Amino acid sequence: MLPRGGAATRVGGTFALRPRGRVAGRPLGSLPGVRRGGRFDPVSSRPYQPGDDPRLIDQRTSARIATARGSDDLIVREHLAELSPRVLVVLDRTATMELYPAGLPWLHKPAAVEAVVALVTASAWRARSRIAVADGVSLRDVLADRRLRRGAFVFVVSDFLQPLDDGAWLEGRARGVDLVPVIVQDPVWERSFPDLAGLPLALADPVTGRAGTARLRPAEAQRRREANEARFRALLERFAALDVDPVVVERADADDVRRRFVSWSAARARGGAPC
Repeated sequence: MLPRGGAATRVGGTFALRPRGRVAGRPLGSLPGVRRGGRFDPVSSRPYQPGDDPRLIDQRTSARIATARGSDDLIVREHLAELSPRVLVVLDRTATMELYPAGLPWLHKPAAVEAVVALVTASAWRARSRIAVADGVSLRDVLADRRLRRGAFVFVVSDFLQPLDDGAWLEGRARGVDLVPVIVQDPVWERSFPDLAGLPLALADPVTGRAGTARLRPAEAQRRREANEARFRALLERFAALDVDPVVVERADADDVRRRFVSWSAARARGGAPC
């Protein structure tokens, strides 16, 4: 797992990291934590003890108790600390993540991944969080790192064209890790399929590089379209069943990527899920 810096300077703006629960992270952050010691998230009250910060004295409650009891008892309000979560970006390096060649009117996945990493890095810095990139490793391997504590964000960047390891996703959710799939798929060739019946179609195997030409009949093109659309629907349904809310990236443009993440963050703020 390697920290990655510098890329954040290429991003115009950030998005708010909104955890689904409380964070077990580093101090001096801005997100609701599990430890006591902050000043903005009250959870309980107790009698004043020598050494307590006088600014934490609850003046109104102390006055009510003093009036009722005829004593000078002081009440201190306890708060939860504001912490910063660890942020990890997991990059899929399978062959399909190298599609499609730059300069063509389709999604260039390497550029989209770069925009995602830059944006998440800038947003983590803004939240005072440690940021690292796990390049070409599985989610199960990432979860083996016990430094990933409750509330850590793990952004898994992939086209998710291969079957999911449901067990790893369930393990992460059970541990309180905030798993966020970032689906990088071309809307033309992977989430659907164009109507190219009868036209010569240049094809290449993304693994071997072997190229060729084919002509599809109308029924074949339709079957590919239906299969791709069904696969994408099933992927979204699977993530919903796993109780994770994905970000869908379909353009490499940095501004569009940011809008997608801002929409994801806003949906979390509303308690829903982005489309």
